[in-house]
Amino acid sequence: MYNTPFPREVPQAPNPPDGAIIYYSLATKPAADIAIEVLDANGNAIRHISSVTPMPVRELARPPMESFWLASPRGLTTNVGLNRATWDLRYDPPPTFAHGFEFNGNPGTTPMAPEGPLTLPGVYTVRLTVDGKHYTQTMTVRADPRSHVPAAALAAQHGLLMRLYSGIEATWADFRPVAELRDAVAKLAAGDTASELGKATQTLRAKLDSIAGDSSAEAREVWQPQPTAWSLTDLNGEFALDLNLQDNADYAPTQPTLALVRSNCDELRKLVDRWDKVVRQDLVTVNRLLTSRGMATLATPSLSEKLCSL
Repeated sequence: MYNTPFPREVPQAPNPPDGAIIYYSLATKPAADIAIEVLDANGNAIRHISSVTPMPVRELARPPMESFWLASPRGLTTNVGLNRATWDLRYDPPPTFAHGFEFNGNPGTTPMAPEGPLTLPGVYTVRLTVDGKHYTQTMTVRADPRSHVPAAALAAQHGLLMRLYSGIEATWADFRPVAELRDAVAKLAAGDTASELGKATQTLRAKLDSIAGDSSAEAREVWQPQPTAWSLTDLNGEFALDLNLQDNADYAPTQPTLALVRSNCDELRKLVDRWDKVVRQDLVTVNRLLTSRGMATLATPSLSEKLCSL
């Protein structure tokens, strides 16, 4: 029955919430949205939870299972008196163009995938913000006593997960300026394929298409072949796929796994290099032609691309 939802008529009951349960009490109704952040030992906010209801992803409209099983996007409650929130011991969900669902057998709790990486054991600070005031409390995350994996192996796995996480964030951030320039180019010389300007804009747009990719496409499944040429959206989905695969158990990453991730990070670097070349050469050519015709030039994007973390 793995990954197969039970029919509703089968007797069942929900498990306790996964992770840390956080209680907070409000003396009065807040005047604005409230937030809970989880900070690591270095003071970095690794998880953000707000009373603002998250925007649902497009896949919720056509899930692969009954909606009865899915976790609905919910914000923090702001009731006067005692409230409760749950932190699943994970980092923020990474920004991806496509999503899946990780069925867990509890009605109303199946999360969207990819999820953020699990945190390492250690001391964390929970910070509640209400009407501009901060309230903090520390908590200790302990290793699962059933797992006997050495701390060094967990640290190595976490390092790999965070590199994949950074790859997702990088491809997401790098996509925006490419897509914005592509949209601007699409408005130039529409339908003109004969003039020098028309040919130059068509060439530029084709190169931008190949770098950005289709953000509305479905994510690649593990059994499907990899693309012959990578785009930012393709790599975004690939990093997300690997994050899901590597976050399923406690173990040190294998050498082939590390090599695969290095290869994907190298592909991202190649895409960034191609983007730099397009901005420095093809965009300059189009802007020169626009200037010669007395037309407004296209804005030059700042070249501050992101790559995988080391």
